[in-house]
Amino acid sequence: MIRIEHKLAVAAPPQAVWRILSDPFEVAMSLPGATVTERRDDGSYLGHVTVKVGPLGATYRGVMRFERLDSERFEVELVGQGLDAKGRGSAEMRMTSRLVPLEDGGTEVHVTADIGIKGILAQLGRGMLEGVSARLFQQFGAALERRLERRPDAAASGA
Repeated sequence: MIRIEHKLAVAAPPQAVWRILSDPFEVAMSLPGATVTERRDDGSYLGHVTVKVGPLGATYRGVMRFERLDSERFEVELVGQGLDAKGRGSAEMRMTSRLVPLEDGGTEVHVTADIGIKGILAQLGRGMLEGVSARLFQQFGAALERRLERRPDAAASGA
């Protein structure tokens, strides 16, 4: 397992950020290479994510579900697992996100993820995987900012 921790600040109130982070379809629109394809009756979600690490890439198809959604504390915990579409490995993840209100009205997003990878991408080593994670998180943060700027409710502090 690899533990990855990131944080970023966005210029929107926690309520607006929460509306995106608590909706898997919205999160996938901000995460490069991710797509949520279906919400199942049991509350889990099907989808896939494509990850490219150096010369190697993998598309994982799988399922994710919320373990915890705490709208009062602005905390989300989700778990996901998937198999490489070409049968070359698997991945699993447990991710916790927490929103912290900032004095300027913005929000700091804290993310901790424990990720386990087996197969072709696992051969690349921890350092390369952490570098890719940092890049993906930066891209996610930029996409999240753009989505918040376009949402009419992003400027509202309590709606």
